Amino acid sequence: KGSRPASGRPSNLTKRGGFGDAGGLTAGGELPATEPVPVSSENDFKQKCSKLVVELDVKKDWDARIRAMLQLEGMVLGGASRLGNFLDELRNLKDALTEQLNDRRSAVSRVACHLLGELAVTLGNKFEPLAVHF
Repeated sequence: KGSRPASGRPSNLTKRGGFGDAGGLTAGGELPATEPVPVSSENDFKQKCSKLVVELDVKKDWDARIRAMLQLEGMVLGGASRLGNFLDELRNLKDALTEQLNDRRSAVSRVACHLLGELAVTLGNKFEPLAVHF
């Protein structure tokens, strides 16, 4: 028997049916934490983005696609947005990210929405030309 928080739900229960067995959320109702992913150079970022394009293919398992989006967010947190080729590489990912936004699995689309929000905040006005695509 788990203790019951103010919400009345036992604290040892998790949501079912999504990433990490929690619908794209942690047991506390948050999106998974993203750790910064260091990017050493523009070439390193380009290589990592090339791998992301493959991982974001809708034919891939949905949890692999979520991990790929979390990795991109981690690269942003790691400073990739300051690289000269960041926007170009992001443009190369826009179709794959759009597919994630439109995915029928809510865990995938939820992470995609969060990622785009983080990109918009990080890039500010520089995100505007991409925003019309989404």
